[in-house]
Amino acid sequence: MTKLTTDQNGYAKSGELEAGSYTVKELTASKGYVVDVTAHNVTVEPEKTAAVTVTEVPQSNPMDLLLQKLDKERKKAEPQGSASLAEAQFTVKFYTGQSDTDPAAGGAKPARTWIFKTDAEGKAHFSKNYLVSGDAFYTQTDGKTPCLPLGTVTVQETKAPVGYLVNDTVFVQKITAGGAKETVSCYNASSVEEQIYRGGVKVQKRDLETKKEEPQGGASLEGAVFTITSLNDHPVMVEGKAYTKNQVVLSLTTDSKGTAATKKDALPFGHYRIDETKAPEGYLNGGQPEKQEEPEEKLPEIDFEGLRAINGDVVAWIQIPGIGVDYPVVQGKDNEHYLHYTFDGKTNKEGSIFLDYRNRADFTDSKVIIYGHNMKDGSMFSNLKKFQDAGFRKEQGRVLLYLPDRVLEYEIVECRKVSVRDSVYEVASEEDKDVLEKVILSTCSVSANNRLIVICKIKP
Repeated sequence: MTKLTTDQNGYAKSGELEAGSYTVKELTASKGYVVDVTAHNVTVEPEKTAAVTVTEVPQSNPMDLLLQKLDKERKKAEPQGSASLAEAQFTVKFYTGQSDTDPAAGGAKPARTWIFKTDAEGKAHFSKNYLVSGDAFYTQTDGKTPCLPLGTVTVQETKAPVGYLVNDTVFVQKITAGGAKETVSCYNASSVEEQIYRGGVKVQKRDLETKKEEPQGGASLEGAVFTITSLNDHPVMVEGKAYTKNQVVLSLTTDSKGTAATKKDALPFGHYRIDETKAPEGYLNGGQPEKQEEPEEKLPEIDFEGLRAINGDVVAWIQIPGIGVDYPVVQGKDNEHYLHYTFDGKTNKEGSIFLDYRNRADFTDSKVIIYGHNMKDGSMFSNLKKFQDAGFRKEQGRVLLYLPDRVLEYEIVECRKVSVRDSVYEVASEEDKDVLEKVILSTCSVSANNRLIVICKIKP
């Protein structure tokens, strides 16, 4: 009988109709929505306006694989040397507007934000198993399938995995309308390339008897030949070529001073062995490995500037590798707020890992207290209880605190239950504040009057 077209507010009105029964059916959906195929019956009565409310279903992109990390040099989803593609963290932001560039650069605020971590294969999926913290997921009409509505998504690495540098590229993708179905498929998982740390090796020959860097008599320290062998389970790229475990990657020959060195960036992060294969004139060579080189551990870089852009209360980052704790640490004005709010500022029962409000934010107290919930899904501080086992504590009791200006390393020395009124929760007086010697990690216990604490002391 008549066709209606909705205005910008989704409203449409017919002209006068005779009293009776009518059917209203959508023929064309608004942009970004799905056609409602339901026939809506309505009865028109004299001198009255009948209303029909139609719910529109927005189009969305079902999400699974969010991103794939690659080693930049090998272009493969496999780390080099002793590095890892696991435990990298990415901040994902969703904006309701459509943009080809990062909306944040223009001052836009995201509608929702999440932080995801990668697995051993360098993959991050848009699922709770990979979620570190963030808002609730968008879901399709089934209430289960995670999705992204039409809009703009940005993905940026905020924490690099062991052995790699942070890739600070902001990857931008638009989720656009297409077809007439609820599901659209336009999101392509980003391939994020990681640059591995590189270093070098220097060898210095000394006379065995004199311990000096000069030869005896007519002998010479020049001309000794050393080979460098990879001891890594993963391949390494050296001078543009890939080498596997137990392969010689480089050879060095000493100069007149008995020294030989690689370039400063010759070797990827990892473990290597140096063997002397030829002795210089006047010296013996037993042919046995003289020394094994293990480059200094390269700890992950924490992008505190990027973290502060999300939450200005961030003061540190805590890692307990043995139980998978890997979270930002915030500090509120009291010890209540972050029991209920995530790092992204959203209300959530998991809360945040937070520093006692009485402690100094620069960690210059002699003792600090850090709190976290005991979650049933194994997140936050739920696995602190494992350190009640002395054997596990000895093997896995390493704690790292990343601060903007330094990294502190601690070892767990004790794990026990205490009363909520225990003196351990007292904060040091002003005159005691000097060097941070002790860290107390505290989480909930079964009893409301008790807490489980882990005591950490600075590693000698």
